Amino acid sequence: MSKSPMLNRKAGGGLTRDTAIKALRLLHRKLGEANRKMTVTLIGGGAMMLVHRTRLDTRDLDAIPHPSGRSDIELLEKCRDEVTREMKAKGVNLPVAWINAQAAPIFQEQKKYFPASDFHRAGYLRFANLDIIVAAPEALLAMKVQALRDPNDWNDVEALCRILKIHSWEQFVEVVEPRVEDMGIIGNDDTLRLRQIVSKA
Repeated sequence: MSKSPMLNRKAGGGLTRDTAIKALRLLHRKLGEANRKMTVTLIGGGAMMLVHRTRLDTRDLDAIPHPSGRSDIELLEKCRDEVTREMKAKGVNLPVAWINAQAAPIFQEQKKYFPASDFHRAGYLRFANLDIIVAAPEALLAMKVQALRDPNDWNDVEALCRILKIHSWEQFVEVVEPRVEDMGIIGNDDTLRLRQIVSKA
């Protein structure tokens, strides 16, 4: 097994890295047309694809706007839909909700478990009207451990363990435990599989 985090697995989502960057650049322009600026933190598979390049595509970009008020989310969705229509006219079909804030309410409930620095690091992409921040890998790992819904989540956990150079269960717990409400939410079968992944990272 390769020790590189550059797994480049195809996740089957349809939104590639190049297309996502083009869409984000156009999103910045739409925000400018609305005379607005926005900062968003990316989490989930989109962050894995864009920054860590561990997958070739993703279903969508999970974004946490700062701030995350209703008007901010509505603005993001309005500009997103304009981008979708404009790119479709150019022959590029984006997923309907290619960038969305669906995870924002969950994040608001769980953010007390994360250090503020996990979500306020230097911007990944910085445009005049749009600043894209990507959550720290420690935060991405803790979130993925609480998801584990499909094979892509497991692949991301494997990649993040390599990125963070986690080689023991003690190291894994040291990173994850402070960032989750209760390690007990991880079932026995999932814990066994996680231990196996850590031992091979």
